Amino acid sequence: MTLIQTLFRIEISAGYLLTPPLNIQRILMPEKRFRAIVSGKVQGVCFRASAEDEACLLGLRGRVRNMSDGSVEVIAEGEEEKLARLLKWLHHGPAGAAVREVKTIREEPTGEYDDFKIAY
Repeated sequence: MTLIQTLFRIEISAGYLLTPPLNIQRILMPEKRFRAIVSGKVQGVCFRASAEDEACLLGLRGRVRNMSDGSVEVIAEGEEEKLARLLKWLHHGPAGAAVREVKTIREEPTGEYDDFKIAY
């Protein structure tokens, strides 16, 4: 259970629990954002689909897409700890990938994404 859930859970007499809307959690937990360019053997190995799965499991928002130079671009927003976990995953990617380099740029979060998807 996260700190936000602990602080804001309200027990109803019937035994149900309510949690605050996600937008309240975003206000109380500072969001971070990064843009990463992953190079190496990262296209044709299900890198985008695997990155989408990983980011969704972590509750992050953003997108992943193939670039014309053979690299993959990832934009992700969310809690810093979860972003760090995704970034760690990007350094090896799925089976079959051979990541050579991950260039990361920290950016200000924009809130433009509601979920994490593959961009085409």
